[in-house]
Amino acid sequence: MGLQDAVWLNAYREAEVAGEVAAAECQESMLQFAGYEPFPVCGFAWIVVRPGNCPFANWLKKNKNAKKHHAGGVSLWVSKYGQSHDKKKAYARAFADTIERELILTQIAPNMTIQAESRLD
Repeated sequence: MGLQDAVWLNAYREAEVAGEVAAAECQESMLQFAGYEPFPVCGFAWIVVRPGNCPFANWLKKNKNAKKHHAGGVSLWVSKYGQSHDKKKAYARAFADTIERELILTQIAPNMTIQAESRLD
């Protein structure tokens, strides 16, 4: 593993931990319908890295962690946390914030952008 790969891997692992902590601390919005047990609001979340050919995006693609995003760049799908929109969104936001702090603000990947996106189901 090269030095640059180690930088990407370290940032990715820190982002995963931050995402897991955020999801664990998240207070889910619950839905209640007559005759049914309460359940969390359902939805999806993902992280988008642009441009799709920046070094971090290339590392993500190489390591099968990201796929081409329909609006440019690459995306990382949040597949954990069942159908919980709130937990998935919390994970994605914390992940993106950590990558921004570790790679973009430190000027390791200054031309890269990252954002968390989600939608309700």
